[in-house]
Amino acid sequence: MNSPIKAWRKAKNNCLYLGKKGRVISCTLVNYPPKDYIQWAPYWTGVIELNSGKRVVSQLVVSNKQPKEGDWVIGVFRQLKPPLKAEIIEYGVKFKIIK
Repeated sequence: MNSPIKAWRKAKNNCLYLGKKGRVISCTLVNYPPKDYIQWAPYWTGVIELNSGKRVVSQLVVSNKQPKEGDWVIGVFRQLKPPLKAEIIEYGVKFKIIK
């Protein structure tokens, strides 16, 4: 079980990407995720190259559109995974497709 302190320490690093823009370098649809993410399957993940040149791996926030290489994205604040029983809800940064 995660504690609020551990979640906060992890979130401080995640929030470095909040509002950062970049492009999708590679993406994939995850149909068979780890057990903590089964409720959200299928979901998209991708390698994002930020405008600074740094690359990060993140879940992608998509609406009705399938993401593709070259799409522009921005870091947004979202729930990272469904909470398990008696566990805190973890929030952090995912990347949302923008036009």
